[in-house]
Amino acid sequence: MIVNSAGVVVEVITGATGEFTHDECAEFTVYSLNFHPLGGNVAPTIGSDFTTYDCSSGCCDIVEEPLVFEDDEEPTFPNPPDDSTLACIWLLNPMLPLQYEDNCIASGTVVGVETGSANL
Repeated sequence: MIVNSAGVVVEVITGATGEFTHDECAEFTVYSLNFHPLGGNVAPTIGSDFTTYDCSSGCCDIVEEPLVFEDDEEPTFPNPPDDSTLACIWLLNPMLPLQYEDNCIASGTVVGVETGSANL
């Protein structure tokens, strides 16, 4: 089964293999839960809290492995400023915050960085 960072079961896979995908950055734990139903344990279901699951009351074995979906995409800047050519550097407007969008964190703004050259 797959459990999110809050301890909530988000996927149950019956058998030895399965697939799980997630479209955002997140950390999960994969648990292999082996038990005999006559031992008193019940298989968790999607949405259940796995932090309280207890193998001490019956014939049960749990093995866990972390699963991390990492950010491999650069943020995007939907409205970057245009390049400028100025007759005088004093005509340069102040840098405004630059809006960004990212697949793993909330959208926001950052202070831009000016690059270029000047002939004096």
